[in-house]
Amino acid sequence: MRNLVSLLLALLMAALPLAALAETDAHYPVTISNYDGYIESNKGAVVEQTFEACPERIVSVSQPNTELLILLGLGDQIVATAHRRSPDYEPVETEYNAIPQMTNDNEYPSKEVVVAAEPDIIISWGSLFEGKYLGSVTEWHEKGVHTYLMSNTVPGLGNRKVSWIINDIENLGKIFNVEDRAAELIADIENRIAAAAERTASIPEEERPRVATVQFMYENEYGGRASTDLTADIITLSGGICLDDAGGRMSLETLIGLNPDIILVVNQFTAPAADTIAAMKANPSLQRIEAVKNDRFLVIEHAAFYCGGFRTIEAIEALSELMAGV
Repeated sequence: MRNLVSLLLALLMAALPLAALAETDAHYPVTISNYDGYIESNKGAVVEQTFEACPERIVSVSQPNTELLILLGLGDQIVATAHRRSPDYEPVETEYNAIPQMTNDNEYPSKEVVVAAEPDIIISWGSLFEGKYLGSVTEWHEKGVHTYLMSNTVPGLGNRKVSWIINDIENLGKIFNVEDRAAELIADIENRIAAAAERTASIPEEERPRVATVQFMYENEYGGRASTDLTADIITLSGGICLDDAGGRMSLETLIGLNPDIILVVNQFTAPAADTIAAMKANPSLQRIEAVKNDRFLVIEHAAFYCGGFRTIEAIEALSELMAGV
């Protein structure tokens, strides 16, 4: 009897990998619509790809998409990463730092470095796929290497929004056959955004805090973000009124005229938010601004406002909490 039980257990254990393989085979092929990057000959064009099997070697260039891949449970499949502009994200810090870095912080890798990593798929920003970096995605597809561009970094798609982060998670879930995990992450995002909206729902429209974004401070100018940026959607979803418009370098008089109740300050290695805030506080002409007068600043990481991920959701939560107290 013991021998019979042992034989049955052995047969069951042998069947499990076959069942898992059959389930994987049934999932593929998967066809995904994505985009090309900034290369002029095909800028922002829709590109379809069919995945016959799960990619096993990921090169993930840029911090927020690497963090999302780790949260999807794909950290072990990332063979290399690059282009870090924000401090480590604690929930994935250990796994992130275990991934080989191809470049110094804030740098894109060369085509030769990426080729040497032997990727099955390259996941990155639209700006990586241009002439001086990796060229068009179609060149990689011809070599048998898949690509995926994060939606909030693709040129010409219109106003960037948090819903595109959800779309990316859905697509990555399909590509890597982790749809259950993707659904869990999406449900968490949607629940947290709903809770943030509820937090500020009782604020009358005429009393909603007015918010502007500042990324850089210059001698007589500041660097702001545009109404098409993800920061605008972050402000709106938090319950505020977005004052961001054209973006770029603008006069301090423009910021004074906007007179925001809250200033969203972008933090990155090359322009620390602490220095930006200190410069605003030290400038006598800015003391009339409500946000400066009342010390109403909220720091947002570069990884949260450009491309986006779970840091974006945390920024929405933090901003809604600040608004509820205004």
